[in-house]
Amino acid sequence: MRATVLGAGLVGFLAGGLVWATASSGDSGVRDVPPEVAANAAIARQRMSLILGAIAVYQNDNGDLPPARLSDLYPTLIADPLVFWHPGDSDPPPTTIDNDVPNAPNSAAISFDVNWAAFSAGGPACDVWQIRDNTSQNNAGLLVGQFTWRLGYHTDPPGVLPEAPPASRIRVARQNLAALRVALAVYSNDNQDYWPLDLVAFHTDYCFAPRTWWHPGDAQPAPSQIDNQQLDALNSAQISFEYLGAGFSENAPDDFVVFRDNNPANNGGLGRLHVQRDWQVVYVPLCPGDITGEQVVDLADFLVLETHLGEFETADPVDGDLNGDGSTDMHDAAVLQVNFGASCAPA
Repeated sequence: MRATVLGAGLVGFLAGGLVWATASSGDSGVRDVPPEVAANAAIARQRMSLILGAIAVYQNDNGDLPPARLSDLYPTLIADPLVFWHPGDSDPPPTTIDNDVPNAPNSAAISFDVNWAAFSAGGPACDVWQIRDNTSQNNAGLLVGQFTWRLGYHTDPPGVLPEAPPASRIRVARQNLAALRVALAVYSNDNQDYWPLDLVAFHTDYCFAPRTWWHPGDAQPAPSQIDNQQLDALNSAQISFEYLGAGFSENAPDDFVVFRDNNPANNGGLGRLHVQRDWQVVYVPLCPGDITGEQVVDLADFLVLETHLGEFETADPVDGDLNGDGSTDMHDAAVLQVNFGASCAPA
């Protein structure tokens, strides 16, 4: 049975965007895009995300039914008229929202089309588009930006926009764990607070990308589909993260670990990430302050940290990211200082 439209919508909104670079790369459609066009497309992407989020909130308050018209979101759920406007649109920016006529002044449909069939009762197929540019001219005729249930944001044709700098492996893993926790919350809202037993059915019903189950530091290749839930198996819902929530519910203690790395090797053998019932994503090092994996905190660790200091959102534990936030900064220097000289080796 298809999950509620609200459920799929929230997971697509919150998790789908994480696979944007993957969905839009590696295609022969790549072409030169002026920086201003790329910047405007990025702003439009954020605004389409806000509209999808507002639709999901509206459905939550109205028995999963979508609004009758896009303008119903204004001003209660979207207070800024500019959210409905693409900065590359030749039409002037709206100063209020008072109609739904496509391309009309002050219209909720001035820049974007919404596929209301994607929000109908029973839920759509996972690859149905939800919202998109109403014309490629918003982007100088080079592309149409759009969101679909499974892929999140991508472009037609694919591969047109330059990719963002790659995030560190641990940062992507943190985002994926957070997205899985969101999906659990939506599932539990539909199932009397209980979490799923069957992760394959859960994955299918809530329309999120197979890569959401994967830690980029895993030696296993990213899944192309989810067809099992065997621990550390190919195309498995537990390919990278062990699921500990089966049989439990939202009534578990705050610090209950729901998903965790199934192997410290995902993080260079230095620690594990997990997500708790209270939504916190936590990194637990095997030996606080140890970067080299020698189970002692010494000058070698300091030299690695010094080399990578200042790397923002592109660092992993092996680069001196000691607190697992994806950056090597003064917080990590403080961890190393506090633990300098410590040994975690068995006595």
